[in-house]
Amino acid sequence: HEVQRQLRDATRDAHAALHGVAAFASLLAGDMTPGAYRALMQRLHDFYATLDPRLERGCAELLHDRHGFSYAPRAPRLAADLSALGAATTLAGERPRLPDLTARASLLGALYVVEGSLLGASVLARAAARVLAQGDAQAAAGLGYWTWSRRVAATRWQQTLGLLQVGLATPRDLASAGDAARGLFAALHAW
Repeated sequence: HEVQRQLRDATRDAHAALHGVAAFASLLAGDMTPGAYRALMQRLHDFYATLDPRLERGCAELLHDRHGFSYAPRAPRLAADLSALGAATTLAGERPRLPDLTARASLLGALYVVEGSLLGASVLARAAARVLAQGDAQAAAGLGYWTWSRRVAATRWQQTLGLLQVGLATPRDLASAGDAARGLFAALHAW
């Protein structure tokens, strides 16, 4: 998967920076409070509530041969977890700028990030379960997003790789996808 390798190389620094975000580091370290977990889930919901419609529209308009792929919005899953945790799903005021996803290559770069993020779900699911174990038993329902992510990651990632192989055929396409992927990592980092 040469395209995957090239995108991974192009986004390595942006991806590493995201791992350094205090909330993710705290979750993985196991020292996150249930309240901080709710705040993280609210941030993720806010991010995906803004991004999901763009990805859905882009997939419908730009991906004519999807190889079985259909974008699965994340915001509803995150909203269900927030509801189970007794937290609101209101969107924050000013949000970081998302990359332009109106071209096929940039859309594919964004899908590389979003669908690739599912691969770390098993690690994050275990970390989130430890955090929620500090609260009441009902709070375990706040794991739906991570559980879904872990369950669908392998299939969705293989479909995404198929889209990338077909859709990023030129160096220019690959560069555009890399720019969009880095932009999306940066937006999530700033969220």
